[in-house]
Amino acid sequence: MNETGKEVFMRMSLDTLSDKIAEAAKEEADSIIAEAKAEAKRLKAAAKEEAKNIAEQLKQNAEREATQLGTEMSAAARQHNQKQILIAKREQLDSPWEALFALVGSAAM
Repeated sequence: MNETGKEVFMRMSLDTLSDKIAEAAKEEADSIIAEAKAEAKRLKAAAKEEAKNIAEQLKQNAEREATQLGTEMSAAARQHNQKQILIAKREQLDSPWEALFALVGSAAM
């Protein structure tokens, strides 16, 4: 099977065309892969930034709640102390009153 010059030329042209198509497909695939990697990098950076913002917001919320809780606990302790002081004062006032009441109600008067 001897090929004629025309057949050899056609085969070489088809091989060349096939190579060019394969090369173009590889370049396009490489370009798509590069774009995909760049997009993945952007998405990763955006996700990190969002995670950082969420963590900062959670930290601020926790600090605010801790401050609020501290204020509430301080107010509750102050209220409890005031109540104890009032109870002690009442007991101090009740003791002489009860003694006086007992004296007035007794036969000694």
